[in-house]
Amino acid sequence: MAILKQKKILLTGLLAIAGGAYFSAYSSLDSHFLLSVWVVLPLQVGACLYLLYVYWSGQVKGTSRYQKQRRENDS
Repeated sequence: MAILKQKKILLTGLLAIAGGAYFSAYSSLDSHFLLSVWVVLPLQVGACLYLLYVYWSGQVKGTSRYQKQRRENDS
């Protein structure tokens, strides 16, 4: 049980570092306004919507929705 918690903390830390690196890299990028508005922004919004869909559909293990869906399927 402790190993899973350590892995979860490590994964959260790595994701936070990757997110910070992505934000830093994107902030300092000199890109054309239309490129960022018509290409990059829709990709980011699409990725966020996909992650929300996966979470709300109960496909992410370890969340309350996943556990609730498993209980409903087992009944």
